[in-house]
Amino acid sequence: MATVQEDSIEQIQVCSGYQAGQTINDTDSYADLTTDGSGIYTVQVVLAQTNQPGASFQPYYKLDGGAPVATGVLFTTDIQGNGTGSFTVTGLPYGAHTLAVDVNNTPVPGNTYYLTASDIPFTLNEPTF
Repeated sequence: MATVQEDSIEQIQVCSGYQAGQTINDTDSYADLTTDGSGIYTVQVVLAQTNQPGASFQPYYKLDGGAPVATGVLFTTDIQGNGTGSFTVTGLPYGAHTLAVDVNNTPVPGNTYYLTASDIPFTLNEPTF
């Protein structure tokens, strides 16, 4: 059975490594990791009140501190700079993991505008019979 620790929500903040004057309401912006128990993980990314209205973004994720993986999911912020996108992560080995989320502007690969404040911890346990 797959499990996710209770603190599966992590705030999203401005990336200090790439400055383009971007802002965000980091209190209401987050990445939420959930599972259906079968080893399929869904990550929902919520950007709130950015100063990037009508901008296109693509989330990337880093599993266990590895290289960024493009999700192929694009979403566009509305006139208030709000936007959401979700993607799935599958095929993980059993054990403890961490997941970090970067949100890049487009065109792909873009630059990292926003990212999770910390990695999201979770564990995929082997089934018991």
